[in-house]
Amino acid sequence: MRKKTKLLTAFLGVLIIMMGTHIILRTNPKLLKNSLLGQVGVMVGVEPNPYNSIAQQLDEKEKELVQKEEELKIREETLNTEAVNINEQLLYLIIGVAGVLFVLLGTNFYLDWRRKQI
Repeated sequence: MRKKTKLLTAFLGVLIIMMGTHIILRTNPKLLKNSLLGQVGVMVGVEPNPYNSIAQQLDEKEKELVQKEEELKIREETLNTEAVNINEQLLYLIIGVAGVLFVLLGTNFYLDWRRKQI
């Protein structure tokens, strides 16, 4: 046989097999599910048990942790803004006290200088 003839017969053989399986599966659609996939060991669902629900539990815990982390970030931001406000007030107080001390020190030097002149 020539090469083209072999290729044509292989193509026709594959086409006939595909059409045959198509006709068989159209007449009995449960055949694929019951016999062919059943022998491979494919299952549609698994009963819930502690081992296969661990991933779901971990996802729930992760969501809870992300939510708690966001709440903590909000708390930290409010605490930081409160701390900045307190720090600004403390800074103004320190500057005021330092100014008063500077004025008293200047007054002391002035009075000492006046006393030496008299």
